[in-house]
Amino acid sequence: MRRESGGVREEVREVLTRRGIPFADEIASYCARLVEKLGPQMVLLTGSIAMGAHMPWSDVDMIVVADFEEPFIERIALLLELNETRAPIEALGYTMSEFRSMLFAARPNVVDAVRNGIPLIGDKHYRSLKKILGSMKLRRTSCTYITDRRSRLDRMSRKALGPVVQAIGAILVLLGPAYEIAVRASLGLILITLGSLIFAIGVKLRKG
Repeated sequence: MRRESGGVREEVREVLTRRGIPFADEIASYCARLVEKLGPQMVLLTGSIAMGAHMPWSDVDMIVVADFEEPFIERIALLLELNETRAPIEALGYTMSEFRSMLFAARPNVVDAVRNGIPLIGDKHYRSLKKILGSMKLRRTSCTYITDRRSRLDRMSRKALGPVVQAIGAILVLLGPAYEIAVRASLGLILITLGSLIFAIGVKLRKG
């Protein structure tokens, strides 16, 4: 059941005014328009304005989560068309399934939206997503996010690989003397040296 757009307008305006967000009236009117036309599950204010780092020329970045059936590009056009205010609103539209999938995939724009965004509609959904984000234990790199789970899996894989690498190194070391006698002394020495190096790598991998 869709909420009354008038009530949404007042609620959103109050949230934005309390935070000192520019274009509070325009954003509130836009949210009311979204409720009338789309009945969104969640609307987030994102980007520099949400983080308090905006400049006079900054756009009003928003994410609208609703039951879209249109292709992604058409959603952008629709959301742009619904803006009847003077605010430079740039909204992206996702379904809840798409948004959650991108969050689990640690897509930077979605992670930043949940981490730093301001929920204007759908606070319950936002709190749920925020809880999921907290459980993911993400680590920021220069350009993306990495989950600690992935790091743990990488360490586990290295540790599992260690004994195999050690075994290969040990075999090469054992073959070295045989090659020294049967083939060439230099080849045997190469095998012993290479085997020792590979064995050492295996030991390092086992230590994680």
